[in-house]
Amino acid sequence: MNTKILSKDKDPMGAAILDYQKSGRAGRLRVLSSMFEEDEIPVKHLFRKVEEMPMLEQKALQLTKGRVLD
Repeated sequence: MNTKILSKDKDPMGAAILDYQKSGRAGRLRVLSSMFEEDEIPVKHLFRKVEEMPMLEQKALQLTKGRVLD
């Protein structure tokens, strides 16, 4: 497997997640995609408990197998 660590300027989401994990402070991520409208999400949203997720996301996680990075 080819593993490569990106620099913060090339991986803003990874940098935000690492900052939150280290400091507990959460900023916001701006999500840009050609598939949906621009959106912003709080970084702490990525660390929410299963009980805080919508039922559809909970069901999707129940159906997963192996190692999952959600």
